[in-house]
Amino acid sequence: MNTSDRTENLTRVCIAIVICMLLNSAFPKSYIPAIVSAILMATILYKGNFPWLVQKFINTEMSIPKQSLVDAIVTLQHYENATLTWNQKKRNNLKFVGWESKKQAKSVGYLHHLDAVDSSIRINSQLANGVAEDAIKRFDITPLDLKAGTFKTNSRAIEAITHFARDWSSISEELDPLFKFINSSLDKYVKDKSKTLVVVPGSGLGRIAHEVAKMGFARVETVEFSGLMYICNEFVYGGAEKYEVYPFLGSYSHHTTAENHTRHVTFQRIQKKPENLHLNYGDFRKFTVSNPEQYDQIVVLSAFFLDTAQNMFDYFKAIENVIGENKGLWINVGPLKYGTAPYVEFTLEEIRKLRELRGWKDLDEPEAGELAGYLTNKEGLWQGYYGLTKWVSSRN
Repeated sequence: MNTSDRTENLTRVCIAIVICMLLNSAFPKSYIPAIVSAILMATILYKGNFPWLVQKFINTEMSIPKQSLVDAIVTLQHYENATLTWNQKKRNNLKFVGWESKKQAKSVGYLHHLDAVDSSIRINSQLANGVAEDAIKRFDITPLDLKAGTFKTNSRAIEAITHFARDWSSISEELDPLFKFINSSLDKYVKDKSKTLVVVPGSGLGRIAHEVAKMGFARVETVEFSGLMYICNEFVYGGAEKYEVYPFLGSYSHHTTAENHTRHVTFQRIQKKPENLHLNYGDFRKFTVSNPEQYDQIVVLSAFFLDTAQNMFDYFKAIENVIGENKGLWINVGPLKYGTAPYVEFTLEEIRKLRELRGWKDLDEPEAGELAGYLTNKEGLWQGYYGLTKWVSSRN
């Protein structure tokens, strides 16, 4: 249930109470007020998601982590309807162009294009619903929990679905510049992988952590703050189904053809997760390592992560806390595209000086600027790329 639904339902309850009070005043000795009250309340509770009201008023609300996961599930469940509604508005806009212009739009194939996008949305929704159903089973989510869930913005669901393409399809070649630097750095600066822990904050759908785990490290820990990304990462493992993913549906801009707009890639689930890979849902700033003394080295691997901080000093502290007294490494690769209303927006040079100021020693810092795509449509008319910063730093 979203916020507007809850407001509407509470408004209905208040109106029903007022009506009942008026009827009781008009018919003080009659059964009519009681009967009308029962009918009104039954109707409101049925249409207004009675389970949510039960949770709200008997104080059985979920913990924040569980609530976030439920919200993520509900958001995915709404993907198809919300996205089809968005596309229907494109059709509705044709009424503003006039009859003759609408006929011309039909003649050049625009209506067929709209229909193709509808079909692609429905296929994407198979993946969205698959993730939602898996999460319901995996985390023992009840129907009552789902009724208390909140539909967030559809853009989050779209983002999660398209990341299956980025991390787990042929488009994953965008990650090659990251893998090249990460793999070479780990090989060069980690002495014994079998006695090394790697922590990957902001792990998203987990492809980088997955590949690192395959390199033979003692343990690889991911830490993902987004409930949506986390349940999608969990969904990667435990099955063998294939899904078509249409990553470029979210905009009609920059497409050369309708076929380009609606082209798809394939994502296939993986039956078994690497035994040394452990997925965590939560805030990296609060993450702690269990039994750090058992590792000779702890490596923090941040990829497309550092610039997501509201307070970059918090990230520095978290990285330093994770590494602790061990012979730690920090491997970073990614852009400096600040968001989330940041308190500070450092240049690369300022971050370099900050590392030195806080006791980090740079072992390697290649020249910045190598380009990497991010869900870049190479067949489209606009192609976005990020220039990458890279470094390997040590403490102790």
